[in-house]
Amino acid sequence: MSAMAELDEGAIRAQLSAAVSAWLVRICILEETESTNSLALNDAPEAATLYLAGRQSGGRGRLGRSWYSPPGNLYFSLAWCGDHTGAPLSLLVGAAAALALEDCGAPSVALKWPNDLRVGPAKLGGILIETDGSGLWVAGIGVNLHPIADAGQPATSLTTLGVEPPCRNILAAGLVTTLHPLLSGRAGSADALLAAWRVRDCCLDRPVRLSRGGEDLHGIARGIDEAGRLLLETDSGAVTTVSSGEISLHLDPQT
Repeated sequence: MSAMAELDEGAIRAQLSAAVSAWLVRICILEETESTNSLALNDAPEAATLYLAGRQSGGRGRLGRSWYSPPGNLYFSLAWCGDHTGAPLSLLVGAAAALALEDCGAPSVALKWPNDLRVGPAKLGGILIETDGSGLWVAGIGVNLHPIADAGQPATSLTTLGVEPPCRNILAAGLVTTLHPLLSGRAGSADALLAAWRVRDCCLDRPVRLSRGGEDLHGIARGIDEAGRLLLETDSGAVTTVSSGEISLHLDPQT
C-alpha cells in the first residue's frame, strides 16, 4: 500500500483486531480541517473516536505554538472518555507513538520531555494532549512523513532520513493498536509505556536548559520520576522536580 494512499476507514479497520475495532466506534476522515484536536473537542464524542486529516489549516502544538501541516503527513487525534491519573499522558502517548513508528520501519525514535518525537537532533513529530475537563481526552499526534519546509525549528521526516514512509492508514492503525491497552485501562500498560519512554530519553544525563516563564534554569537532566516529572540536577547538586505544564526543555546548542 502506497505511503500516499488516501486515508480510508476500511483500510484502517482491516489492520485492527476485532477487539480494538469494536472499541474504536467511529473514524472521522477529512481532506482538510483547522485542527484534528479542535475538531475532536468540538465534536465531544461519548466513545472512542479517531480523527484524521489530509492537511490542517491551523494545526496546534504545545503552549499554543503552530504546527505546520502540509498535505501528506500524519495528523491524528484519538478521543476517548475516562479518568486518568499517574504519569502525564504526553509521555505515555509519546512512547506509544515511538513504538508504533518503529513497528512501521522507522529508525529508533528518541523522546524529549515532555512531548517531542526526535531522530538525532531534529523533531520528527509531537504530542498534544487536551481535555475538556468533563472526562473527554484527546491525544493529538503529528508525524512528519515527508519533508517540512517551514517548521520554524530543526525538523526532519522519514523521507529525509531515507526511510520509506509507511502508509498513513497502516500507521494510524498501529497507533490506535498501541494506545488501546492504555486508553482502555489495561493493568500494567502505563508502567510498560513509561519504561519504554525512559529507554528513549534523549536528554538523560545531558546538560540542558529549562525555560519556564521568564526564567531559565541550567543543569543535568536525570530522567523522570514515577509521576513523569523531569528531574533536573542544578549546579548546586540539588535535584529539582519539574512538572509538565508551562515548561519547555531545550538542549543547549553546544551539546
